Amino acid sequence: MGAFGARPLWNSPMLGPLFLASGLSGAAALLMLLEPDEGLRHGLAKLDARFLGAEALVLALLFAVLSTGGASQRSAALLFFGGQFTAVFWIGVMFLGMLMPWLLERWQRAGWAQNSVVPPVLVLFGGAALRAVIVLAGQASHWEVSF
Repeated sequence: MGAFGARPLWNSPMLGPLFLASGLSGAAALLMLLEPDEGLRHGLAKLDARFLGAEALVLALLFAVLSTGGASQRSAALLFFGGQFTAVFWIGVMFLGMLMPWLLERWQRAGWAQNSVVPPVLVLFGGAALRAVIVLAGQASHWEVSF
């Protein structure tokens, strides 16, 4: 998708690293759900926190690239900042899919919260929401032609 020139949102070198970080986070979350050993789940939670941080960094870089691009790329970025995908992105991806799992995993490691399946399930939900919103927003973005 990153080399697909017909859609400004998808025409970014940041999509590959974004989906890689998101995929690694999702894989760690799935392993946390399947792993019976508490010590390994603890290690996977620490690893997942790093993957979530990398994913947030790559998202910030994606928006920086889009915001400094041409008019079509800027309008693609605006789909997430006041456009039709704002709520899904900020609530579904950023808050429920990244921030809440990161906080819950951190609290569990510190002993402030009980271990539960909620953080990895939220990470998996956030990964699916990210992919859906990138695909749908990419379809909504288009090159602006001026003569």
